[in-house]
Amino acid sequence: MDWIRTLESLSLGSRLKRLSDQLMQDVADIYKQQGLDLNPTCFPLLQLLVKQSDNNCMIGVSEAAKQLGVTQPAISRMVGKLEKDGWLQRQKDPQDDRRQLLVATEKTCQQLPQFEPVWAAIRQQLDQLMQQQQLPLLESINEFEDQLASVGSLKSLVLQQLQSELSQSVSIASEKLPASEIEVINWDPQFRDDFCRLNRQWLKKYFPKRNNCYENSLDQKQLEHPESYYLAKGGYIWFARYQQKIIGCLAMYPHSLGKNEAEKVRGMELSKMAVDESLQGLGVGRKLVINALDKARELAVSDVFLETASQLKAAIILYQNTGFTIANHPDGESRFNGADVYMALKL
Repeated sequence: MDWIRTLESLSLGSRLKRLSDQLMQDVADIYKQQGLDLNPTCFPLLQLLVKQSDNNCMIGVSEAAKQLGVTQPAISRMVGKLEKDGWLQRQKDPQDDRRQLLVATEKTCQQLPQFEPVWAAIRQQLDQLMQQQQLPLLESINEFEDQLASVGSLKSLVLQQLQSELSQSVSIASEKLPASEIEVINWDPQFRDDFCRLNRQWLKKYFPKRNNCYENSLDQKQLEHPESYYLAKGGYIWFARYQQKIIGCLAMYPHSLGKNEAEKVRGMELSKMAVDESLQGLGVGRKLVINALDKARELAVSDVFLETASQLKAAIILYQNTGFTIANHPDGESRFNGADVYMALKL
């Protein structure tokens, strides 16, 4: 069984690449057996140069890339190979010293006729193979390329679809999650498992190594012993509840800033904010953060800070939108592996 064929359209690029590699290797072997020295991947550019030479004109790299419909790096690779093997040379544009022109060499003019019968045979055999097909291959490829060009790229199509699906899912979720019905409630021992569950979702997703409960793991202490780690130190833990289901959580507790005892400032640290994965992006996290900042102001706390990671982009945007700014870590580094962003807020 040809596994790649079972993937159908999802493997289109891979199948075309496989077919291209097979044809390129066959042509390379043909050249070798006929005593001809040319890299098959450079054939389109060489033909373009010959056409330009016939018209007594040269061509620049950018123009060549445009006419062949490939990137400049791809053209540069072809130019490097052809120049190395003596098929072309570069010359400065007499009207612009910054621009290099490509021109076929004497070797090209002398040896190209030797390729003509080989190319004629290759063309004949490929044409015969394509004539036996039910659908015309070249016309189908032309049509597919034109369709792709008309919409921009496969990338733009897929990203638009994913964005549309995301917007639709958020819209549907919003209809099921009225902001006015989201409660922020204080710690209750019956929700201890929810505090651990919600945080393990994102820890497992973004930091699989930190998700393991090592004996001295700071995460383990915070998640499995929240009363002693947060509440006993004068901290707080809040939950977001919707229709009697816990969908988010956030902790805040007093913490010292800086290593130097004489310069230490007491502040509040936000910690272990988590929202159920299926309900993220709907304002639950923002409601928890605003609630925590209101409590900090009530306590006359002037400094609130947190540690997060650069890959948690949505969380960073949330914190920035509530007033936090990225700052240098007062201790020089985080206590958590993977945490590389320190954010602070002056109330």
